[in-house]
Amino acid sequence: MLNRKANTTLHNETNTWGFYGFKTAEDTKKYRTYISLESEIHHKKISKETELYILIETMRNVTIQNIALEDSIDESFIKIQQAKDKLKTPEDQTKFERTIATWRQKSKDNRAMIQKNIAS
Repeated sequence: MLNRKANTTLHNETNTWGFYGFKTAEDTKKYRTYISLESEIHHKKISKETELYILIETMRNVTIQNIALEDSIDESFIKIQQAKDKLKTPEDQTKFERTIATWRQKSKDNRAMIQKNIAS
């Protein structure tokens, strides 16, 4: 039982109401400060967990993009090999050289994109 001079506070703890009594107003203030700091720490923790989740998702998406770019490079290489197998005339040789130039540029662009993804 609290005497008449005690300060009290009502505090909600996850579906349970607690009734606390304190001897002085200073003790009540300390308790309220503690609860406020505890709440602030909890919110910061949730914020940091959210930031971490976003970073993990970003990394996963970049990995997926890099895999797609690598597949594109491999596909281009296969197309070049197929074109090389079909060479028969000087005309074919010119087409093949254009294909190789296109593939090299595409491959260079894709590798640059992979490096950019890794850097970010």
